[in-house]
Amino acid sequence: PVSLGQEIAAAQGIADAAQKSLAKAFLATRLGKALNVRTVEPVVRDVYESVRRNPHAFSGLMRCKLNNEFVYRHALSVSALMVSLAGKMKLSQTDIYRAGMTGLLLDIGTNYLPRELAPPSGDYREAGPKIWEQHVILGVRALESEGDVPGIVLGACLQHHERIDGTGFPKGLKDDEIGQLGRMAAICDSFDFLLVGSADSAALDPAEAVRCMTEMKGAFDPDILRHFIESVGLYPIGSFVRLRSDRIAMVIDEGTKDSARPVVQAFYSLATGEKFMPQRIELAQCVGKDEIVDIADLAGLNLGDIGHLREMLFLGAHSG
Repeated sequence: PVSLGQEIAAAQGIADAAQKSLAKAFLATRLGKALNVRTVEPVVRDVYESVRRNPHAFSGLMRCKLNNEFVYRHALSVSALMVSLAGKMKLSQTDIYRAGMTGLLLDIGTNYLPRELAPPSGDYREAGPKIWEQHVILGVRALESEGDVPGIVLGACLQHHERIDGTGFPKGLKDDEIGQLGRMAAICDSFDFLLVGSADSAALDPAEAVRCMTEMKGAFDPDILRHFIESVGLYPIGSFVRLRSDRIAMVIDEGTKDSARPVVQAFYSLATGEKFMPQRIELAQCVGKDEIVDIADLAGLNLGDIGHLREMLFLGAHSG
């Protein structure tokens, strides 16, 4: 294990190389060629090893880094979240690896949807449910024809949009009809989609996404959701929070003992209405002096592009 700061540089290199590998593999499917799963296995291995060294660096980077094409960033994010969740659930090494593979492949079917209907953002959810929901069956058929994909991964890819209360698709499964890996994928996939938003809903702050998922009664396995929140924290990396000292800060690392007291980078004073030189605060070390009181409301604070601000704070906090 290494610190988040030590792993960031490696995570950036892995992300850049992985995006190129995925781009080649996904382009081949768009051109009608069969998917070669062996081309993405090194990506799974690299993400798995990064998460083993530090469970938050890779997924935190994906949450804060700009300029990643939507489909690749989502695949890498979900893969890292799945590996971290599987580790928190103390699954076997084989199952952790399969969880990472599921994250990479669960939306492979979007590459088989009509290109003329592709939204400018690359997010096929904006093409309407009749188009979007086809990606599950199309993806699983492609993976089945490949022949080398484990059955448990195929099942999870088929079930990642199913919901515990039976309201999901494509089969309307419920409760234990949904496999464990499918229930895990439903949570990780939904979390990352909440962070990017859609044509119908604004992107959520990571802490808001966690809170939103806990309020979606009947959607997710409650025990797995609890493990997921333990893996990302109550205030995941990239969350903007309001401190008792009347300052705005962003979470840049998880707390070592208490998920409610992560490491933050304070940068804005609500009292003066001005930014200041970012200040690193380890909230677990200043009990009684400062603490998180809520998720920050950034509306009206004139902070510019929030995505750019998030990336600058995160990379600035871990540079060098």
